[in-house]
Amino acid sequence: MDLSIAEATRAEFAHSTTYLNSANCGVVPRAAVAAVRELAEAAGAGIPTGFGDFDRVNRARASFARLVGVDADRVAVGSAVSTHVGLVAASLPSGAEVLCPEGDFASVINPFVVRDDPVAHSGCGLTAA
Repeated sequence: MDLSIAEATRAEFAHSTTYLNSANCGVVPRAAVAAVRELAEAAGAGIPTGFGDFDRVNRARASFARLVGVDADRVAVGSAVSTHVGLVAASLPSGAEVLCPEGDFASVINPFVVRDDPVAHSGCGLTAA
């Protein structure tokens, strides 16, 4: 059975109100709730299910890659955006220009601001270093 995107979204998300703070704590899809519940039940029973199991991670990477039209090996996975932003900031050459939205989270802007070498900051409410 093929569902439209709207139907698939309604089937996957159980929220009952409009939720606008997704940058902080988004509504979790039903499939993710079920997977976390399954892992928690297994951990509570002393069954090491899911630990070191990267199959789920690889499936999520592949799904996202298809969604945005890139190869799965181009999709990074981690526990926090700030970790990846720090890696990007550290890898930029001296003099690189960094553009970021006005008022973005400090954890996204700070890795660029604290660099010891000149990096131009645009749109961050910052002046060029």
